[in-house]
Amino acid sequence: MKKKLIISIFFLLAVIFFSYRDCFFSVDGPAQYDSDYQTQILPHVEFMKNNILQGNSFLWNPLILCGIPHMANPQMSFFYPLKIIFTVLLPPDISCRVLSLFHIFLASMGILIYLYIITSKLQAALVGSVVFILSGPAMEMVVDGDLDALSTISWLPFLLLFTEKYIQNKKSVYLFLISIACSMSVFAGELQVFSYILIFYLAYIYFSVSKLKDSEKLPTTKSLLISILLGVFLSSVQLLPVIELNALSTRYRSYAISISDSLPLKRSVDLFFPYLVFLKENFVDTAFVLNFGILAFISSIFAFTKDRRVSSIFILMAVFLVLSAFGSPAHLLYYHFFPLGKYVQAGEELIRLFGVMLSVLAGVGWGALQSSMGKIVGLKYILCAVLIMESGVLNQIYQKHVPRYNDRSYLKEEERLIDIIKRDYKQERVVRFKLDEYILSPNVLMQYNISDMAGFYSFVLKKYAEVLTAMDKTLVSGPGGKSITIQVTNINNDSALFSPLLNMLNIKYIFTSQDINSKNFKLLYNDTVKLYKNLNCLPRAFLVDNWRVSHNEADILKNILRQDFNPLQEVYLNEEPVWNTRNTDIVNSHAHSKVEIIDYKPDKIVIEAQTSERKILFVSDTFYPGWKVRIDGKASKIYRANYAFRAVTIDEGRHIVTFYYTPLTFKIGALISVFSLLVIGLRYKYF
Repeated sequence: MKKKLIISIFFLLAVIFFSYRDCFFSVDGPAQYDSDYQTQILPHVEFMKNNILQGNSFLWNPLILCGIPHMANPQMSFFYPLKIIFTVLLPPDISCRVLSLFHIFLASMGILIYLYIITSKLQAALVGSVVFILSGPAMEMVVDGDLDALSTISWLPFLLLFTEKYIQNKKSVYLFLISIACSMSVFAGELQVFSYILIFYLAYIYFSVSKLKDSEKLPTTKSLLISILLGVFLSSVQLLPVIELNALSTRYRSYAISISDSLPLKRSVDLFFPYLVFLKENFVDTAFVLNFGILAFISSIFAFTKDRRVSSIFILMAVFLVLSAFGSPAHLLYYHFFPLGKYVQAGEELIRLFGVMLSVLAGVGWGALQSSMGKIVGLKYILCAVLIMESGVLNQIYQKHVPRYNDRSYLKEEERLIDIIKRDYKQERVVRFKLDEYILSPNVLMQYNISDMAGFYSFVLKKYAEVLTAMDKTLVSGPGGKSITIQVTNINNDSALFSPLLNMLNIKYIFTSQDINSKNFKLLYNDTVKLYKNLNCLPRAFLVDNWRVSHNEADILKNILRQDFNPLQEVYLNEEPVWNTRNTDIVNSHAHSKVEIIDYKPDKIVIEAQTSERKILFVSDTFYPGWKVRIDGKASKIYRANYAFRAVTIDEGRHIVTFYYTPLTFKIGALISVFSLLVIGLRYKYF
């Protein structure tokens, strides 16, 4: 039987290679070009790889949105070992393809082994795992290049597998593996999906121990709960920074916004009869997310006749996920009563986890059908082949219908624009103004190490978003529309283009489809896209003569939006500044003030500042907890300046100012993670 199991695993790999050959091996790769994969996944992987190879610490990303906490965003999978390994070893696009291939194989193999353990039928296990590979949720994740969701889900079957093995033989190694699998699911990046996995797993424990003797129920439950809790604690190095980022971002949602991306009720028919999807005129890439094939769906219904202990919890969770995805009151329970429930969104994301539920049910149901077929020679093999073929045909037809925009001809124009910018680039930022062409989209510039005022990001800092929204109400979009990711893209307001804030934010280059008739802007390039240079662009860091203190944040925002606001002449602080940086190296009183950025890395900025009198050093990077500063080697204070940015006090003289990012939540989280790992190891060895 062991030999047959190994053969089955290789069969799964063959199904994956054949079904998703275009995603893994074609030039186009996963996802349609210019999708989230291209703008939200690859640029961050490129950023990660470049900094690893350069030996830089990169907990912070200064290249988009005037600076963001890179590590704190769980979707970056910053601590996920598999992503780190493949990112270092392979080019970004190849590493993402390999990760996608690996994780769909990992998930299907986990389902195969888990089903084999609970049904003792290899064919049933094979049916369930193949149904998952070919299902709409898996298809949508692979074709769209949704690595974080796929990676997170891939560890669920192993949580269930190790739990069953522990219940059967009580070996502590399985408690150890449960903790590791739990932490891997967190580190993989999709915390919304993990939160539902956690809910399901807690219910699964309750149903699983119900078959035990009364004397065994409590100790077994206790051991399993401690294991999953240790897994969560092991992930603290990721979770604590996420909690802090959530509190300071625009991620919070009202219930109306939380269900704004719910699936329409009419889509429920796709679950029962997936063929209707091909009659739709507008076929989007998520249209097939509910497909499992009619035979696979029928097989899942029979699961309830086989093992109600197992099937009941899967059915209940499947129903809960579907109802939540459609924005029913079921999601209201999660929204109000689950930690961080107000930061997530209903919709197709929940169907991805539903894919595991229904695939397991299909396998269990097939085991029941297999037993009922008795000794009818060949029937079970014929029906099994028909079921797999139906799912496979639907899978292939779907992939042919996915709209793909693969015209990459404008890449040559992008390269010309980048060459022009790089000729005189000194860490300045770019912005887009009424740009009609889909070119140099936000985040893409990260791969060229060019800073961008805009960006696609799931946790845009609230203060920064409020500044941009005050400049131009159309500049920040989401999460009130159809996107969980906040989008800062295009300036559409003419007055915003001439706002003093644009100069203050170090905006030197403007991409546009419009003519800009102003002496403040110089045309550098004119083709499909126009490139202008802002002649009034201020440096990333500069000295300010005067400061004003206001405890009324609305007044600060109002003042910096004035057309006569001069960032060089005045800066607004929210508390009284204190000077304690006096240097014996006093410069000549007639000497000019000077600021020079000596070193600029993601987590460290070194600036030389020279002045003949007390001034404020303003830096147009976002203010965020965890940034510290030393002036001439002595700790000093960073002030929140001009509503959302950084400033320090500078006394007369010449000074070396060093900003460095060392978040407290990261340190505390790391300590908890290390301690948890020690507890997990000791628990495995001695208990």
